[in-house]
Amino acid sequence: PDDLAESARRTQACLDGHIDQYLCESRMRHKDGHWVWVLDSGSVAERDAQGRPLKMIGARQDITPRKQAQAALHQESERFIALARVSNTGVWEWDQHRQYLWCSPEYFSMLGHDPQAYPRDGSPNLHDTWRALLHPDDGARASQCFADYLAAGAPGMYENEFRMRHANGGWVWIWSRGSALRDAQGQPTGKVMGTHINISSLKETQARLDELNAHLEQRVSQRTAELHAALEHLRQAQQELLQSEKLAALTDFEFRLWVGLITQADDAGRGDARPAIIKGHIFPFRERLSIKDIDAALQELAAKGCVALYKVDGKPYFLFPGWVKHQRVRDCK
Repeated sequence: PDDLAESARRTQACLDGHIDQYLCESRMRHKDGHWVWVLDSGSVAERDAQGRPLKMIGARQDITPRKQAQAALHQESERFIALARVSNTGVWEWDQHRQYLWCSPEYFSMLGHDPQAYPRDGSPNLHDTWRALLHPDDGARASQCFADYLAAGAPGMYENEFRMRHANGGWVWIWSRGSALRDAQGQPTGKVMGTHINISSLKETQARLDELNAHLEQRVSQRTAELHAALEHLRQAQQELLQSEKLAALTDFEFRLWVGLITQADDAGRGDARPAIIKGHIFPFRERLSIKDIDAALQELAAKGCVALYKVDGKPYFLFPGWVKHQRVRDCK
């Protein structure tokens, strides 16, 4: 019933001679009760002297499968368009032969631009619809990435990330993905279809995470340095405590010898450990002090850890462990 008026109009137009051929798609009821799509085509084969139609011939073709395929395709297209709209996903198709980039309205609306401001007449437009909107720091890299994908024969999936200018002057991070359309033999057709997804929120989150990680690493480094400093302070305090205990165990003569050796040591905390040399430098006026007494006291200082004794080419030397602390004693002396 919905097709009767249109069918009658076209039939009458053909009979009246307004059109040469009658073409009409309509639905006819099948004997089983369902509807069948048919294509009627015909023309007036004979007219009388006044031009009135006497005979009309034509043919009828069952086009139900084609109509069903068209309906399914239309439904998929509507579903795809709805999905792109609700997900704020921009859809694009690149035609390499025409150098034309077709873009869905969402492609522009996610950037705050009016889709109507960008003509979609099939003329070359890659610069205006894409390159001119790229961030200066991303333009060359992003363009080269797409060019390399095309030059390589469009293998697999194309992926790119870049910033595009928003109408408010800001920048929107875009994740662009696409794939080449291929013919029945699997060869590229020169067309690539893809999507644009706004990932600005993801990039902002990643930037905050990077900032937090950097701050955490800085704090860890600071705390590690503080811990090392605390451990070093503890070690020094422990050494000073041990040194104090060692000094407390010295006799009066051993302590005087220890101080005297400090004053005689070089800048590295070393000195001549021959008893005769020590007596001449440290105890020149104690004639009753024997070389044997000095050697015995030296051995006690070494045994108590106050100095270290060693020989080079048979000549004895002394060395102060932890010489930096002993330098203060020498300077004061």
